[in-house]
Amino acid sequence: MRALLVPTALVLAAFSIVACDEAPTAVEESAADPGSLALVASDGGSGPSARGHINLMFEGELQTMSFHAREAKDGSVRGSFEVLARAEGWELGMHGVLDCLYVDGDEAAVSGYVTHGKQGFGTEGQAWVWAVRDNGEGQATDEWTDVLFAGFEPVPDLCRQFPIAELFTFGHAYSEGGNVQVKP
Repeated sequence: MRALLVPTALVLAAFSIVACDEAPTAVEESAADPGSLALVASDGGSGPSARGHINLMFEGELQTMSFHAREAKDGSVRGSFEVLARAEGWELGMHGVLDCLYVDGDEAAVSGYVTHGKQGFGTEGQAWVWAVRDNGEGQATDEWTDVLFAGFEPVPDLCRQFPIAELFTFGHAYSEGGNVQVKP
């Protein structure tokens, strides 16, 4: 099944003009799901991982995305993501679960679905996918795909449905701040 892919700037623009109820923060979500907090705090003993925080400016306002995903020894993937969009005094957000991770060197594709969102953006159950490239620390700028999956149902192993190169070809952006880490 192919899905509709939407550039992030368009999604964030739509998000920033739609009123919605406040989504739980990552801290609130971690309190509700203690395993999520442990995943962020633990860095050893598991398989591949990808995590990061990406900042970009859209029409003069800061937009952010944070995520973390790790493959467990049994092959299952656990993680979460949070998107915050700001526009003229608004701070809207959504939160989701990541259940697919594919790591190839310094690149990773991740996918999952929204758990908290309102009014047409971040609809509960909506599937999302993107890719990131870790360009190291210091002066290097991390890269990510400006691509999000706009399907309306979770799709198992969605991050493996598209080659990472295809995700970067469709939409490509550079982080204006933050850091991405990919570990094979």
